[in-house]
Amino acid sequence: MNLRQLTTAYIKLATGFISPRLRLQAMLDLHPELTNQQHWTLGNEATQPQLNSNAALHNSSAWVYRCVDLWQKLIAPQLIKIVQDNETIKHPLDAILATPNVIHSSHKLWSQWALNMATGGESGIEVVYNKRGQLTELWPHSASAFGVLPNKDKENYYVPAGYRIYNPESAFSKALYDLNTDEFMHFKFHNPENGWRGMSPISIAKATIKTEIYANQWTLSYFLNGATPGIAIIAPSGLTPDEKKEIISSFQQRYGLSASGAGWHTPLVLEQGVSDIKPFSSLPKDMEWVNQQKLNRDTIGAIFGIPDEIAGHGRDTYENFDVAERVLWTITISSLIFMRDDELTFAFHKNGLLESDLKCQTDLTKIWALRRAMNSAFTQAQMLANIGVPFNRIDEYLSLGVGKIPGGDKPTRLSQPISSETTQPRASDETTSSETPQ
Repeated sequence: MNLRQLTTAYIKLATGFISPRLRLQAMLDLHPELTNQQHWTLGNEATQPQLNSNAALHNSSAWVYRCVDLWQKLIAPQLIKIVQDNETIKHPLDAILATPNVIHSSHKLWSQWALNMATGGESGIEVVYNKRGQLTELWPHSASAFGVLPNKDKENYYVPAGYRIYNPESAFSKALYDLNTDEFMHFKFHNPENGWRGMSPISIAKATIKTEIYANQWTLSYFLNGATPGIAIIAPSGLTPDEKKEIISSFQQRYGLSASGAGWHTPLVLEQGVSDIKPFSSLPKDMEWVNQQKLNRDTIGAIFGIPDEIAGHGRDTYENFDVAERVLWTITISSLIFMRDDELTFAFHKNGLLESDLKCQTDLTKIWALRRAMNSAFTQAQMLANIGVPFNRIDEYLSLGVGKIPGGDKPTRLSQPISSETTQPRASDETTSSETPQ
């Protein structure tokens, strides 16, 4: 053994360094029962996303905040029910869905879920059981608070072996504990770059959001400078360093460039060889500043699926707002809710908490925008009824949400279309009745 090898061995001995191979052998010597078991280690974990940048973008953009706030306010209040054959039934899961845990109401849980999906592209819900295997609590986790532990045998299919829970407030993302797949529900948007994790709408709009932030910062600095652009002081004969410092200091104090803003609108006097002053920065008009802000605003709204009338910057006519509300619910909010309901149903079926013929379904019957959108569906239902299709089959086919009715399995033909005119008395009938002698 040469001097270098001796020095290396001494450093390892002094610092307590043990090679991974020796460390593993020592652990197995102490616990031989673990020899054939596969362990979850940090090295086997899929990438844990860092969401600080997304949170900063969310907090810095008024339009991003507005879009995410609409997701939260529209999704959170809607009640999730257990449904069998399109009819709501009572079920033990009702209590958990109404009160998920000791500090989260149903509204708070799903508001957090919507925020997590918007900012991180994914959200986790920890499922807590008691000793008898009964579901007792549901706890939300943001994307930065959990990691995915891949199943090495099915890694090509992105099948998880479990999940690792972190402390999101820790600077080093301290791992707290591991959960198996029955103890965790993972909601995510599809990510073409990473099948283990979701893709956030904010990450897609990142360039647009940054452009908006920089434009706002430029505007703020422009108005802080008294709406006066930067300037260049021109001295053809040249200036000494002392003259240059004196002119800059005098100009800042006398002509409005100081922090206090003193000197605005003071007449400018050229002296000490200065012959001209030119604006140094471009004006907002030259930079298409207003059009750029409109483009950023529209792009952010399109990514989050929020029509401009609902976001607050469209044409606020009744007809436009009515159409925009229906588009928001049918394309954006309903799609998010259906995805959530489907994941809940799948997880509860897998865990044996929900019978195979039951499903989770959000009650959207009180959403008037969706009711108005159902007009065409009821028109189709009327046409089907007129050709003899039983109503219960029509309700199931068109997903009207009415549910089975007595006698609905038999054909019922309508003699004429239902409209507001058929329910109003005719003028001739009113005249006849009023002129009839008693």
